[in-house]
Amino acid sequence: MGRKRRFGISVPEELAKRLDELAESMGINRSKLICEALEAYLHMYAYSPRGGRCCGVLTVTGLTDSARLLRLIEGFRDVVHEFSHTHAEGECVNILIVSGPTHRVAELRSRLVNSFKGDVRYLPLAFPT
Repeated sequence: MGRKRRFGISVPEELAKRLDELAESMGINRSKLICEALEAYLHMYAYSPRGGRCCGVLTVTGLTDSARLLRLIEGFRDVVHEFSHTHAEGECVNILIVSGPTHRVAELRSRLVNSFKGDVRYLPLAFPT
């Protein structure tokens, strides 16, 4: 990874406790845990490794208005290639396979985040070239 750069951050006490507990259970120090978490976060939101296009999976959990979700998806048929709805632990789980122009996938993610109270996550997929 190269040279390291030190900087301070402030987090809520409860979050700091959870970080320490997780680091201990994983057998690593807090800095290593935070580096790994930041790498994962940056990877998750780095939509476009190649020329303005991306491919990935969007998950939307915890929402109950499936009809409204389907109407939103209709406006993004150019990037939504597959949609699945199921339930786990009493919650709705929606999975969207997406690919296309980065700005369209990012717009879809933004609309999902702003339209629903559920948790929205993007997982980029990498394929061998």
